[in-house]
Amino acid sequence: MLAVIAAAAGVLAGLGAPAAADPTPTAAAAPAAATQPCASSDLTLREVSATGGALPEAVYALRNRGAAGCRISGSIGIRLFDAQGKPISLRFGPNSAMPMLLTLAAGDEASFTVTYGRLGTAQCVTSARIEVYLAPQLTPVSATTTFTACAFPSIRISYLRLAAPSPAPSPSPSAATRLISP
Repeated sequence: MLAVIAAAAGVLAGLGAPAAADPTPTAAAAPAAATQPCASSDLTLREVSATGGALPEAVYALRNRGAAGCRISGSIGIRLFDAQGKPISLRFGPNSAMPMLLTLAAGDEASFTVTYGRLGTAQCVTSARIEVYLAPQLTPVSATTTFTACAFPSIRISYLRLAAPSPAPSPSPSAATRLISP
């Protein structure tokens, strides 16, 4: 405390600033580099599971295939497309919780779920492709899907969560043929 008072008195008396008052931060004092946002090119998307029935539900996983960890917002947007590549009209329900900022280490996955409220008499079609949009990226991450998309009811998308989803089931030969054929 006396050294601080003596240094301040020296500055006020015109004797100059003490050497310890150097405003340039040292490498040791600099904070560690923040993890960068995930680039779309570093992410892969896969369908973990999809069920039909009265309330269709699908679980998807995003994997960081980059060499380093990256940040991802827990909030995402989706677009679904039919087998002809036409967008399927969707109505989204509100999310009331605040999304979390997640860090994905290289090779880690985050998953999310897509569900419907109630179907009623909605017209439904099996989607063939999903695009996922992550802020602030403008380029979507896409994958094939078999999720039932319906035009009328509201669709709900969970926030991303750091969870190990179940492994993707092995496609049967008929499923592989169905995805490849026009």
